Amino acid sequence: EEEEEEQLQLEQQQRLKEEEQRHLEEQQRLEEEQRQLEEELEELRLQEQQLDEQQRLEELQLLEDQMEDLRLQELQVEVEENFNGYLDDHQQQYEQQEQQEQFVQLADLPALG
Repeated sequence: EEEEEEQLQLEQQQRLKEEEQRHLEEQQRLEEEQRQLEEELEELRLQEQQLDEQQRLEELQLLEDQMEDLRLQELQVEVEENFNGYLDDHQQQYEQQEQQEQFVQLADLPALG
């Protein structure tokens, strides 16, 4: 009977060791899984950061394009104003010249009387 009890104790110890071993293996598996998930999470964070940077770069490029368009529009308006001013100046000069020529022509006419 002692042998039987001893045998039972040995079997019980063996089962406990096996269970402990399974528990350790499960814990290692879970730790490995957690490590992989943390790596994946870090990779996703990096991707998100890159996407954010890419999006900011695209938005910045869009703003720069819009600013360039505005600068071009301002230049166009400035050129048109300058050109119109140039035309106005020449129109005034032409009119003054014409008036002077008419005045000279009138002055050349013999006085009536």
